[in-house]
Amino acid sequence: MINTDLLHFIKNNHDSLLMVLDLIPKPIFIKDMDGMYLSCNTSFETFCGITREQLISRTVHDLWLPEQADIFHAKDNELLKNPGIQQYETDFTNPNGEEFVFQYHKVTFDDSAGKTAGLLGIIFDITETKQLEHSLSQLSKLDHLTQIPNRRAGFDRMKQVLDDSIRKNKQFSVAMIDIDRFKAFNDKYGHTAGDLVLKTLANEIKGLLRSNDILFRYGGEEFVICMPETSLEEITTFAERMRIEINSKIIETLDGNNLSCTLSVGISTFPEHGTSIKPLIDASDRAMYDAKNSGRDCIRIAQ
Repeated sequence: MINTDLLHFIKNNHDSLLMVLDLIPKPIFIKDMDGMYLSCNTSFETFCGITREQLISRTVHDLWLPEQADIFHAKDNELLKNPGIQQYETDFTNPNGEEFVFQYHKVTFDDSAGKTAGLLGIIFDITETKQLEHSLSQLSKLDHLTQIPNRRAGFDRMKQVLDDSIRKNKQFSVAMIDIDRFKAFNDKYGHTAGDLVLKTLANEIKGLLRSNDILFRYGGEEFVICMPETSLEEITTFAERMRIEINSKIIETLDGNNLSCTLSVGISTFPEHGTSIKPLIDASDRAMYDAKNSGRDCIRIAQ
């Protein structure tokens, strides 16, 4: 809290105060107890698009969209009722439709009688920081090679499907997919060719799925599909179509080799084969190995 009669100081030292505030390249504003602007710096003029003279005696409801003004007004009242320091972040959309994230730092000040008389605030644009944080968060959830969700992210999304299915009393299905004889691609054509196979298949399978279906890389040459509100018959039909599509796909390597591959697929369903993630994954994994032991290039259902 600023224990100074800032209102008196502003009145008697206005030009000197503005000279100092204008040197600060962040929007700064001063308000009274009624939420009216008393002054601001040049950066705030640019921020709100009006001059200092036009700003004085206006409130947030004169400047911003109603839903944004309501947030600013509520936060100001909260601080003025509980004097001290306040920090918070908020989304902001300017009149041009551009979206930002701002961090507000505000502090109250007293009058000569020691009563709260208003607040002083400064605004930091943290949009780029938030965008970077979001990008890094998204990258941490993606398999770096195939650019589909990794196992951890896939399990998180499956947990959401599980919770939703329990709440709605709905069935969902899981398929474990393994690329047959994948080691042979790496041994014969090199890891670059193997990586190309993985990326191509991930992209092809993703293109066959519905928007709410989940595909993630389980590890190595294994992938998992989770299909919400999908019966055993429906996922079996899908898996057969996928198997045929992949069989017919020719993958051309950079050195001119034409590769093709087949899939072994194991299927499990909720709640028949498990009522939590691990049993469902384990059941589809056992069924996938059953498919491989049955000659590969086929589909098996968990027992």
